Amino acid sequence: LDQATRIAYGQTRNRVVTLKGEIIEVTGTMSGGGQPSKGRMGSKITEEFSSEQLKMEDTLKIDQEALREMQHRKQELEPAAYDLKHKIDSKNDLIKLKNEVSSLKDQVKEYTKIEANCVQKLKEINRDEAKQKKLEENLEYSKNEFEKADKSAAKLRDENDELHRMITSKRNLVNSEKMVSLKEDLELNETNLEKFKDRLENMDENGKELVEQHESIKKEIEELESEIKQVSKVIKQNENQIQKLEADRIDLKHKMDKSNEELKSEEKECKHFEHAISSLKLHNTKDLEKNVFNDNESTLHEGPELEKFDEDYFTGFDTEGATRTIRKLEENLKSLSPNLSAIQNFKELVKLNKKNINKIFDLRFFKMKKFMERVNELDELNAHRDKLCNDFEDLRKKRLDEFMAGFTQIRLKLKEIYRTVTIEGDAELELVDTLDPFTEGIVLSVRPPKKSWKNVSNLSGGEKTLSSLSLVFALHEFRATPIYVMDEIDAALDFKNVSIIAHYIKERTKNAQFIIISLRNNMFELCDRLFGIYKVRNCTSATFIAPEYLELEEKSDQIKVKLKRTK
Repeated sequence: LDQATRIAYGQTRNRVVTLKGEIIEVTGTMSGGGQPSKGRMGSKITEEFSSEQLKMEDTLKIDQEALREMQHRKQELEPAAYDLKHKIDSKNDLIKLKNEVSSLKDQVKEYTKIEANCVQKLKEINRDEAKQKKLEENLEYSKNEFEKADKSAAKLRDENDELHRMITSKRNLVNSEKMVSLKEDLELNETNLEKFKDRLENMDENGKELVEQHESIKKEIEELESEIKQVSKVIKQNENQIQKLEADRIDLKHKMDKSNEELKSEEKECKHFEHAISSLKLHNTKDLEKNVFNDNESTLHEGPELEKFDEDYFTGFDTEGATRTIRKLEENLKSLSPNLSAIQNFKELVKLNKKNINKIFDLRFFKMKKFMERVNELDELNAHRDKLCNDFEDLRKKRLDEFMAGFTQIRLKLKEIYRTVTIEGDAELELVDTLDPFTEGIVLSVRPPKKSWKNVSNLSGGEKTLSSLSLVFALHEFRATPIYVMDEIDAALDFKNVSIIAHYIKERTKNAQFIIISLRNNMFELCDRLFGIYKVRNCTSATFIAPEYLELEEKSDQIKVKLKRTK
């Protein structure tokens, strides 16, 4: 297997098969090894070893130990062989340089011969100088004649040009006057048009402001009218109550006046009766009773004539009825006294209600003023909110438009790049939610060559690598990034796809720097600068290689070989 790997990973890659059936591909993949399982079908086979087999195994062990010693010896001798090889190469280079020196000496000899031939040719040229002078004189004469003819032709051309200039200048004068007048008219019209446009814009703005003010004032008026209606309703209700109370007060006043008059009349009668009683004389009771019962009605009607104290007057007098009437009058007075206090209380209540109504009206007016201030603040806040909402919607729309423009460009580039990379494949970027692309994200679907459409998560390692690199290159085409760092992107790719990706990076992405870590020769052979890290004698070292310098050295070597062959 060691020998097979040495042959397979040499300067030229080869497909190697060992005697045991282990295969090493050109791409670097290895297959083989293991032992086939053998079923024994329930029976145990006893192995018998002969003496010859044991001897052969012993010899095999001895040979293996000798082989290990040889390999160890080989590893020890490899540095010395490397040094010897380097010395041999330096000797060969020295021999090559000596050969080059000798070839250069031969070239110097050839150049000296060529120089001698050139000197002879110069001498021959000097002999022909006389002929050359005659030819030069003839040439100068012909040149002078040609210059004279050329001058005359130039004069004619100048005259012709002057005539053309005069004609064109006259035409331009005529046209310029018309153009100037037309331009002036056009400028005047444009200025007037701009003025009218400015006026129209100002009028539109003023009209909009007036309409807005009219609407706001209309709203305020409507609100004030509604509040005034409410206040007027309250005032009407209070006025109705006041009118009712005033009517009740007037009725009570009339009743009170009537009761006062009746009371006064009754008081007069009482006083009159008291005076009459005080002036009465003692008489026979029997005769008095008879006169009272007989003349009861006559005495009632003859009340005012109290001066006459005869028996006829006292016979009709009813003392019990008089006492009853006096009691009724006293009760009426008692019942009227609270009515008078109620009227007084009602008057005070009316005064208080008027004061309260004025206070309520002032409070309503103050609240209405505050309310209008708050309404104006609310309108300003609503306008500011509407402006912010409009700005937010504009920004959302702008973000969506820019995102969709970039998304379509990246989608088309991804499709193009994946087709070029895989030759027969196809790729598609899709939005999960077309109405709101920022919530659910994006899905990458891929159709590898000769396969069906699949999601990226269901692809193999190489297919995932190609699809992801295609997406990276599409993003680079949309908006380039100055530097990319890629770590073994070709690990899961075969030889063909590695070369395709390497050539694509080399040719199509020249506006960026790619730092790629790779172990595949068909990737790093196309680089502009190669940094190699290797280990010799348990020491890690690094080297730098510029391929163009190597190409120049190869070209110089080829030139040297050609020179040697010509010699």
